[in-house]
Amino acid sequence: MSIQKKIISITLFIMIYVMPFYLTYKKKGISFSGNINLENSVMINNWNELVNFSNNHFFLSLDLMQNGIFVFFISALIFKSIINLIQ
Repeated sequence: MSIQKKIISITLFIMIYVMPFYLTYKKKGISFSGNINLENSVMINNWNELVNFSNNHFFLSLDLMQNGIFVFFISALIFKSIINLIQ
């Protein structure tokens, strides 16, 4: 792989994977997923609320565009395709 292709690959990687984290940090500050989960789980006081929370969370996780793992794998496939085109 030539130097130019390496520079393009690194730049593309930074734009796809690093910049979104940086922009989110600048916009919202430090946010841990554990804090968000703790805030959501504080409202669970009994079995019925636990069942309702579990059902809502399950259906939200089925929304593929909100599922971070799915979005990561799709972006990784696109990134790999672009890198293969460059080579």
